[in-house]
Amino acid sequence: MKKILFITIALPLFSYTLFPQGYPHNQTIVAAEYFLNTDPGEGRGIPVSGTYGTGEVQINLDLNVPEGTKIYIRFKSSNGKWSAPACVIYRNPIYYARNSTITNSEYFLNIDPGQGKGIPAPGGTDISFDVVNVKRDDIIYLRVKDSYDRWSFPISTKFTYKSVISAQFYLMFVDKSKSQVYNMTLQPQESNNFFYTAIGDIQPSQLTNLDSIFVRFQSETGLWGYWKGEKFIRRFITLSHDSINFGEVKINNSKDITFVISNPTLSNENIAINSVSISGSSSFSIVSGGGNFTLLPGQSHSITIRFAPKSLGADSASLTIYHNALNYQNPLKIPLYGSGRNPVIQYSPNSLSFGSVYVGFSKSDTLIVSSAGEDSLKIISIYTSMPNVFSLNISTPIVIPSGQQVKIPVRFTPVSKGSYKDTLHIINNSSNNPEAKIPLSGTAFLAPIIFSNISKLDFGQVLVDDTLTKSLYLKNLGEIDTITIKGVLIDTGFTYKLSSWFIKPLDSVEVSISFNPHAKTYYSGVFKILSTAFNDTFTIQLNGVGAFLPKIFVQNTSVNFEKTYIGKTSSLKLKVYNHGLDTLRINSISNTQTSIFSSSISSMVLPPSDSSEITITFKPNSSGIVEDELIVINNSYNIPNLRIKLKGRGFAPPYLSSSKSEIIFDYISPNSTDFKSFWLINRGDIDTIKVLKSLINAPFSVSSPLHFPINIKPKDSVNIVVSFNPNKGGIYVDSLILISDAWNDTLKVLLRGSSPPFSAASYQNIQSDKVKFILSVESIQPLSLTQFEYSINGGITWSTSTNISGAFDNVISWRDTLIWYSKLDLPNFESDSVIVRFTALSTTNDRYIFILKNVGVDNRPPSFNGIKSHYYIRWNKIVLKWYSASDLLGLPIEYKLLNLNDSTLFLTSSDSILINNLYQSTVYRFSIVAYDKFKNETPPAIYEVKVPAAADYNLDNIIDTYDLAVFSSSWTLNKSLVDLSPYQGKVPFVRIIGNDSTNIFDLDVFIDLWLYSHSRGLPKIASFSKEDKNTNTKKVTLKTNKNSVTIKYTPDKTFQILSLGINIPYDKNYVKFASFTENFLSNKNNSVKLCYNDSISGNLYFDCSVLGDKLTFDKTDTIYITFDLIKPEQASKLSLEIFAYDDNFRRILIDEVEYEVEVIPDKYSLYQNYPNPCNYSTMIRFDLPEETNVEITLHDILGRKVMTLVNSKFQAGSWKISIDLSNLPSGVYFYRIVAGNYSEVKKLILLK
Repeated sequence: MKKILFITIALPLFSYTLFPQGYPHNQTIVAAEYFLNTDPGEGRGIPVSGTYGTGEVQINLDLNVPEGTKIYIRFKSSNGKWSAPACVIYRNPIYYARNSTITNSEYFLNIDPGQGKGIPAPGGTDISFDVVNVKRDDIIYLRVKDSYDRWSFPISTKFTYKSVISAQFYLMFVDKSKSQVYNMTLQPQESNNFFYTAIGDIQPSQLTNLDSIFVRFQSETGLWGYWKGEKFIRRFITLSHDSINFGEVKINNSKDITFVISNPTLSNENIAINSVSISGSSSFSIVSGGGNFTLLPGQSHSITIRFAPKSLGADSASLTIYHNALNYQNPLKIPLYGSGRNPVIQYSPNSLSFGSVYVGFSKSDTLIVSSAGEDSLKIISIYTSMPNVFSLNISTPIVIPSGQQVKIPVRFTPVSKGSYKDTLHIINNSSNNPEAKIPLSGTAFLAPIIFSNISKLDFGQVLVDDTLTKSLYLKNLGEIDTITIKGVLIDTGFTYKLSSWFIKPLDSVEVSISFNPHAKTYYSGVFKILSTAFNDTFTIQLNGVGAFLPKIFVQNTSVNFEKTYIGKTSSLKLKVYNHGLDTLRINSISNTQTSIFSSSISSMVLPPSDSSEITITFKPNSSGIVEDELIVINNSYNIPNLRIKLKGRGFAPPYLSSSKSEIIFDYISPNSTDFKSFWLINRGDIDTIKVLKSLINAPFSVSSPLHFPINIKPKDSVNIVVSFNPNKGGIYVDSLILISDAWNDTLKVLLRGSSPPFSAASYQNIQSDKVKFILSVESIQPLSLTQFEYSINGGITWSTSTNISGAFDNVISWRDTLIWYSKLDLPNFESDSVIVRFTALSTTNDRYIFILKNVGVDNRPPSFNGIKSHYYIRWNKIVLKWYSASDLLGLPIEYKLLNLNDSTLFLTSSDSILINNLYQSTVYRFSIVAYDKFKNETPPAIYEVKVPAAADYNLDNIIDTYDLAVFSSSWTLNKSLVDLSPYQGKVPFVRIIGNDSTNIFDLDVFIDLWLYSHSRGLPKIASFSKEDKNTNTKKVTLKTNKNSVTIKYTPDKTFQILSLGINIPYDKNYVKFASFTENFLSNKNNSVKLCYNDSISGNLYFDCSVLGDKLTFDKTDTIYITFDLIKPEQASKLSLEIFAYDDNFRRILIDEVEYEVEVIPDKYSLYQNYPNPCNYSTMIRFDLPEETNVEITLHDILGRKVMTLVNSKFQAGSWKISIDLSNLPSGVYFYRIVAGNYSEVKKLILLK
């Protein structure tokens, strides 16, 4: 059966079926429109209001149209597309009275069976019903009947649908996680059937925690339908064993094991166990729990299985269970194993350790294996992982009768040093240890063996009666034993020397062997060591030849040159001797740094007992020590490669240099003097230079030193000061010549200087915008000013300005003013160290420059940070204080203050000002600027200040208990702070005028301000200060069985105070303020009581005092505050905060109480426990209208009392208790309450 939703249009006196809604798509309907007879175009019809979206769409239209009108309607999708219009023709054959109604309806398919013979459908204006057995392209007819028993004409629609082309599903698990989306396989479908079947695969591992399966379909239009979810039926079982092994059991004995099958709480259906049986060996049987049974969720069933072996050896069978669970195959087969008593293996020792063994040697040990069972033990195989190290000399199989033993020899033969570990595996037929594993271990060390990497020493040719010695090392390769050398044998012509007669493990001794031939002949022999090593005899072959050979000799193997100037050459001689019996031939002489060191010859021949000299030269190219090596290649037998160390040191010569090659003097006026200096430097390393004299021409002169000659030590310098003193304008060029005994005996330094024929002076030290200069010209040739420049960084960079007036042109003698419009070049700039440069050109193209320093330019306003603070002077007055402005050049500062509220302007040179006639509770905005004497003005700085409310005496932005204390205590003082009337304006925006007296009008003003502060303009903050919180807050429970609750408060001691304040914050969602009464102010004259309930934020405020007197608050005084309960069934809380101010205006915290409102139930009640079902613990709630004894007991499903949960007296109220059920098994229980004459029982389900 497929449900079809019909959308209907309600017309006057009748209702028509329009069309069936198609499949849901992934688009939503966002709009609809209708039109009559003619289509005006999409989006141009009459809009239809309704409930749009996805799924069902309901619209209603009231139309008054003639008979036969075509009514079209279409819908707009969220993708912006309109549907094709659907049409219905209005027919109204029955015109019944307006008070008639549609009583019922009927529908039929394709053929009209006659009025009243169709399938019944609901009545009413909007009709929705299910159509059954409908096929594609069926015509569905609907007609209705009114309260006058009249039937309408049938209205029809055709049932159509789109074909499904694909399907998908995903899984949702118990923890709300989701799987990926999987594709499904569509099954073949009959042409006239609109039901589709799709199949998907779910992995078995996904079934355990599966909660729901969601499916969607795609139509031939390519659109997907909604995801539709179905709860997954979880029929799962859990097993106590996947297999059961009874182990070894003696013949004619038996062993029982219990197998448990459970339906876990995760399941949501019953498990049907159809049969339980055992197939296989007859040694296994079911003792109890067989047959068929049903497991409810959370239930378990035990099956006892017995193994009674009838023969020796292993045995097996299967436990077969037929079931309807989804997580195991059906039938379920559980393997059963057991064994009749078999042979038992024992061995000794449990492991074999061979200790330390030399590499290449062997050590054996024995393992004893016994047959300790009733049957013979059969050893099938024996092996190790390293058979070349741990070897066995035994053949398998081996049969050991019961009670007998065999010995198994094991040999340890290490192949390299280190620790060895292996396992001896004995494969056997025993029941206790069919594969016995015996650990094997051993450590291998190298044996003490003498070793040398030299097996032969060849001394070559040695001069007769001369001696040549060579060394070698004997090493002990062993790791634990010291080798002792017991003796040494050596042949004639050779001698030896041992560093030690003992060689420690892994250590070495040095052996020196000398060859001393006494004749010209060939020598051959051996060096033989006798020792305690494994190789007790160690031999080295010795060879040598006694010969007549050349022998080279030099007295010094190093040549050291004394100081040598760079670029100069020094020479030394090296004498070479031939002390041999044959001719000495020097084949080559070479060195690395040939440009610095060189030898006079490259080869030489010396007869026996002769000598010769080699000249070696040194020519340094830099200061410092230079080293090299002279290699003499010769045919001597003693030093065929003779090496001579070469060393020399280069020194710089005494050379005079200057730190400057040219000196350029500043442009100075005639008859002025400029000084410049430079350094004369001695570049030499060891010699002092004497500067004999200097040559120089006017107007240049040497000012220091005054006298010559002067001495300059090596690497030292002397400062020379030269002066330039022209007597007229012009350009001067000359040279300073210095004569000395240095290598460069003459040194020249070029001198340049000039003196301009014009000058300039600043009109004032500091100027703004128009900077004036006085220019003077006195020149032989006519001059013209061609360029004006300025620098603001000390002359590092220059900028040219054309913003000048008054420049001279083609003059010889001239004096006038030049103006520089500096703001065009340097806006917002300020400095007293600007440098300006004037450039003039003569008619002969001579160029002259004049520089003027420390020109003051001030184009910047002062530095100003605006107003920094304010304070009030009651009433209507305020003092503004601002940061003092500063000027970089120290110029005086003035200030302009503008009141932006009324445009009042104030001028001052001070850093503060008093402003009068202001309105209270009013925000004022002020603008202030600072300016210097040049009228350089800062941008306006805006400052905003709120003048506090009148009567806000402590300026905390609220009129509260403190302000009432001040007001009351000042009541009797004329011209006091209490004088608030008369005033101008409207509360709280007033300007106090006062009349030097206090009266009821002043009190009226205070009350108006207090109410406004708490209700409107001023922040609604509680009078209670968080800093004064009482750490010992009282907690009180208010019990009531009514719809209201009253707080009654009486102080526990007496207070003499100026004012009293009460604040009660409350939750407006649970309570509503009803009334406030007290008994301690009614009989007092001049008492003031102020009360305001802020129902929006949930705060009740109360302040009181006595005008001109103190207020007494003691144990006879009581306050009553009543609240209505909005939600009596829910608990609510109230807080009372009460404080006062004493005659020193100190705050006194009188009390703080937290009230918890508890509504007493009007009847006994016992509620269902939560959670239910529960796991280990749960909560039980009950109501008591009066104090009584309560007993709650827990009973099992048979009515037996399991435990007593509660048995004690309780006060009236609502109670809840937590109970621990961890010691109880899963199942259904009942809990019962008995309180007075009241008794009730509830069911409790425990699932673990």
